[in-house]
Amino acid sequence: MEEEPLTEPKQENQESETPTKINRKAPRKLHEFEDQSSAKASSKARKIKGALLAVNKPSYCLKKGVGSLQCGGESLRSQHRKRLWRLLKKLIRRHNWADASGVLSVLLQGTVRDQSLSRNRAKYSAALELLNHIKGQTISSRKIQSVYELWMKKVGPLKNWSTKMLLLGDQVHEALNELETLFHSSETVLQLRLKASLLEHFDSGNYVKLSTCFEDILKKDPTCNDSLARLVLMHRRGDYETENLVEMLALHLDSSYGMCETWQELASCFLKLSQCEGDRVSTCFGGSDRYNEGYLDHSNKIPELFTNGESGKTWRLRSRWWLNRHFHDRILISDNESGDLTLLTYKAAAASHIYGRHFEYVVKTTEIIEKENDMELYSFLQTHILNSVGFYSLKRNT
Repeated sequence: MEEEPLTEPKQENQESETPTKINRKAPRKLHEFEDQSSAKASSKARKIKGALLAVNKPSYCLKKGVGSLQCGGESLRSQHRKRLWRLLKKLIRRHNWADASGVLSVLLQGTVRDQSLSRNRAKYSAALELLNHIKGQTISSRKIQSVYELWMKKVGPLKNWSTKMLLLGDQVHEALNELETLFHSSETVLQLRLKASLLEHFDSGNYVKLSTCFEDILKKDPTCNDSLARLVLMHRRGDYETENLVEMLALHLDSSYGMCETWQELASCFLKLSQCEGDRVSTCFGGSDRYNEGYLDHSNKIPELFTNGESGKTWRLRSRWWLNRHFHDRILISDNESGDLTLLTYKAAAASHIYGRHFEYVVKTTEIIEKENDMELYSFLQTHILNSVGFYSLKRNT
């Protein structure tokens, strides 16, 4: 009889402990669920409120950048900002100062954090003009000073705008010097491209410095097609020497297989150098008939670029290398199978100047073009073949 009261309370305690553990976890999960649902509801409410404010108050949309009701494209902030800029310019042109002041007020409120030099200059210049026309002669210097102070405050510190400020002041050389100080190490491709871009836009007449920048870019990155195209354009305008362009074209072809335009330009430069050298020799010999037949033969002197100094040594090595890189039999077969007769013709034209008219790549290309009966390409190739010197074949046979 005494054992039963001892065992029954333990069972009651065990049964009572179990629900208490369960009851402690259940309210916690319910509380977390309520927090998540309330957070989602408040977030959704804020989005709806922001959309309504953006529709009714453009300045709110300009400040917050919210309220776009479109699935894609520009936001309402961008649309309102562009619309306000157009209205402001139109009202100022029409001298409607009263309405312009209202538009400018909304624009200033909506672009408080804008730190663009050009846009802030336009806004506060318009503010000064409005003060002048609205107040007339009663405008005080203090009001002008407050506008300038607000302007400088919105722009912020100018320590990071040194290059732009110099360019705004038309001080191109000082801006270039400032750009060079930003790079403490040796010149990188990025720095050279920035310099070339500045020169192109602000000092495009400085051909020597501009061409030097493009040359330096190609020396560091020979595969750069953009810099090479700029040099070709300068050469066509007469602002860049043919010898220098030949060196840059060859440097580019050392690192790439080249496009049609590259080989065409190289062949044209070879032709121009050969004709200039032929004219010089013809003048020295008194204009004899052998130089008036419309073409140059193998007895003509090779251009000095390919024979003298370091450039001559470089071209001799390059010519041997290009035999396998650009003009090997397998390359000829590949170029022919590609069906690009234009590339085949331009490469053969350049090869005729390097290796001579009897070079295998040139002979086989001529046969292919004759078979295809493309008279335009055939005429182009024959012009180069008849005026070719073949400076490598001459050096090899001596």
